[in-house]
Amino acid sequence: TEPVIAGFNAEFKPLPEDQFFRLRASAISKGLLIAIVGFDVKDRFETLVDAQDFSARVSFKEIKEGKKHHTLSSVFSQTDKSVKFIDYDLNNKQAVPKEKSAAREDGMLDLLSAFYFVRLQKLKEGQLIRFPVNDDGDNFWFDIVVGKHEKLKTDCGKIKTIRIEPKLLGPGQLISRPGEMTMWITDDDLHIPVKLVAKTSSGTVNAKLINLKNKCKLIDDEKDQPKKP
Repeated sequence: TEPVIAGFNAEFKPLPEDQFFRLRASAISKGLLIAIVGFDVKDRFETLVDAQDFSARVSFKEIKEGKKHHTLSSVFSQTDKSVKFIDYDLNNKQAVPKEKSAAREDGMLDLLSAFYFVRLQKLKEGQLIRFPVNDDGDNFWFDIVVGKHEKLKTDCGKIKTIRIEPKLLGPGQLISRPGEMTMWITDDDLHIPVKLVAKTSSGTVNAKLINLKNKCKLIDDEKDQPKKP
């Protein structure tokens, strides 16, 4: 009787034998960023992917940005080959929810599961990885070009990485604005993203992983911090 994900408000009836991996992420503004963008951000993302083929089955976003508060739910139906998307404005419960449908491609992912899917690949230099993604009811094809193995300087020394180029910028892409994106991930089985650079006509975005600690061992801020006496 409870929703599969807190706040999820679309119909989803998995079979008794279905098994899933649950992926979760959040985007939270802190400190100076709040002053720059002019509002607080507390977004939540959850995805259920099929344990057999890693295709997305349920995608959920709770967007809380300033006064904006929406829940965005997508159900990837394997029976009728469709993706059904619904957008609820929680600040205006009298408003009619926005709905959209799209064709479901085999192996289709959402944005969150796409990050994990790329990390699961063997990633050979010169390889092109192409797969379908649905984001908020719209279909895209993601192309990822695998580049060279590089040593990347980080706060805890140089680490071995693989350079990849997601082709997500430009007409018909996820981000319509022309530009280029480069990401560096660790050259091991985990393929952890450690740096990203996105360049557009509006400027350049630089991002890096900040919880590389204990000689580059990743730690969980909640579980692995020393307990207070």
